[in-house]
Amino acid sequence: MPTNGAIALEEIEDLRWFAGLNGEETRAAASAMTARRLDAGEVLFKQGQPGDSAYLLVEGRMEVAICVPGQKNRCVALLEAKTILGEIGLMLGGLRTATATARSAARLCEVSKDAFDAALKSDEPWAHRLLLAIARVLARRVSSTDQQLISLIEEIHGGDAPSHGSHVAELERLRHRLFTQWSF
Repeated sequence: MPTNGAIALEEIEDLRWFAGLNGEETRAAASAMTARRLDAGEVLFKQGQPGDSAYLLVEGRMEVAICVPGQKNRCVALLEAKTILGEIGLMLGGLRTATATARSAARLCEVSKDAFDAALKSDEPWAHRLLLAIARVLARRVSSTDQQLISLIEEIHGGDAPSHGSHVAELERLRHRLFTQWSF
């Protein structure tokens, strides 16, 4: 089971998103977060579980996998230190959209939705910086997904078989939803 504890100020200062915060701002960020430690193979969260926090990976490696019905879990990302995971839980709440498992011993900072929302309302600089970092993570993910969809559409169009038409139309609808709706 993951262990919890206090965040050291040095851990906050070492995260690029919080570079330049003054001492008081760094202490505010540290007090709003909880330290988590995982051993290799430990699950941080599972797809389908309630999610109301995000994690800043301070040290270690994490695997993010999704469960595809009728198939075994599919790894969608291997994350290195200094990355964010679980941001959907922080931003939207609801159920986790993937499973995160430590691939090595890992240290993380957990930010709960309640603490994050309170910090935003209080106009705390660390919360605004984290929000910007999450926006960039999500923008990169949308851009990458769009490129993958375009590649799939081009691949299917190349087949030119009549049965591919419904697949192309479905991919085009998915691509349209990706850019016109915030959630699926």
